[in-house]
Amino acid sequence: MKVLDDKGKVFGLINIIDLIVLVFVVALVLGGAYRFYGPRQNGDIFQQEGEEVLIKGRVFDVSQYTANVIRAGDIVIDTAGQVPFGEIISVETVPHRRPVDTAEGKVVLSEVPERFDVILSLKGVARVSEHAIRIATHDVRVGSRIVLGGRDYSVATTILQVEVLD
Repeated sequence: MKVLDDKGKVFGLINIIDLIVLVFVVALVLGGAYRFYGPRQNGDIFQQEGEEVLIKGRVFDVSQYTANVIRAGDIVIDTAGQVPFGEIISVETVPHRRPVDTAEGKVVLSEVPERFDVILSLKGVARVSEHAIRIATHDVRVGSRIVLGGRDYSVATTILQVEVLD
């Protein structure tokens, strides 16, 4: 028995083109089923392995609306990897300030109307080594910028302080 007969059918049953289409459709169905019903990433950030860390960050120059939607208790995600980053413990909103030249030639910090800085305290679980503290897809270091997101916002956060809790 030939694999391909003179009519182009595999084992005399199905056309080779039909077989390729059938395999493609089955692969799509299986891929979709895996995507929706396959293993899920654990959304509880405090059940992940690692050490608990406290992070202080600052979001610079945002509108009042953005400042109002960032709330304590929010679980924020690392928008680069779409994985949980941590929980916001506290939020402090302060007026945004920029350097301005005065008539006397001095440079002073002046408040910018309707613009704010948001200071966040976050708690998360990190893999800690002697070289780095890693949460989600980022090495968390003082001065680094990480884009964090909640349900209603996405903000570039500058890390001010990282503390590994005992």
